[in-house]
Amino acid sequence: MKKVTIVAHQNHIEDIIKNIHENGLVEIIDISNEKKDIENEFKNEILNSEVNKCVNYEQRLSKLIKILTKFRKKKQGIKAFLNPDIPQTKLVEEKTQNKMFLYSDTLLNEIEKNILDYNNQLLEFDEEIKKINQDINKLNYIKYFEFDVSDISESKYLFIKTGLTNDIETLRKQIEVLDEPIFYSKQFGSRKKIQWSVIIATFIKEKEKVEKICRENITEFNFDGFLGKPNDILKSLDERLKEINKEKIQIIKLLNNLSNYYLNDLLALKEEIQIERIRMDILNNFAQTHSTYLIKGWVQEKNEDIFLATT
Repeated sequence: MKKVTIVAHQNHIEDIIKNIHENGLVEIIDISNEKKDIENEFKNEILNSEVNKCVNYEQRLSKLIKILTKFRKKKQGIKAFLNPDIPQTKLVEEKTQNKMFLYSDTLLNEIEKNILDYNNQLLEFDEEIKKINQDINKLNYIKYFEFDVSDISESKYLFIKTGLTNDIETLRKQIEVLDEPIFYSKQFGSRKKIQWSVIIATFIKEKEKVEKICRENITEFNFDGFLGKPNDILKSLDERLKEINKEKIQIIKLLNNLSNYYLNDLLALKEEIQIERIRMDILNNFAQTHSTYLIKGWVQEKNEDIFLATT
């Protein structure tokens, strides 16, 4: 390995950085701590600001790319096997840093909010679907009972609980000793996987006893916010699922269109920004006077001639 030092005029520094980055011959040495020995003051604040801008753009672009990649239309089945999608290459015009940042702002202002909003809507719909399916699962256990689920609570005179048990006989015996209890059950499953859905209603004075029995014997169901009979609620939840799926289809179509139109541009721009950030990182390791830059690094002896020819 040989240590090399390059003194470059500021008018040529961009070309030199580009060559260093593209040929990969030099391992740059961070001489930021030596800058005080070379000159009293160096202006790194602008460089750091530019690097931070690049990082911010990269993060925002990566987030959009991740979303749109999920909604890119892909070939399926035998077509995908015989004629797979080939990554597209995109020719881009070389831009100055200011033009690159301006283009990034313009593109992001145009599509970023919509993409993020659509994605958030889909996530919210998925959470709602998950909650609805959980409620449907519980309601299916008690749909055979004719009662209003809003009664599952305590009132001035009554205390009502519902849930699942694996030991109906023990539960029945404990409930029977209470004062005039009402007890309904429905069997599900068979053999070792038998369960029973149950409804227990007693006078309010038996509340503490019933709570203790339920803690020890059943998995309770909670239907806060629901009104009506189980079958009626199931119908309304099924309708809501259909509405959500229709809305999801519309949003997915919008994201498909955005993906087809913008994804390649976003990928190309992200790569441009990454290259610019790498260049700025390299430049930040150089020492600078008012008109020149000092670059230090290591190069393999076998590559010395190539390095000299390219710089």
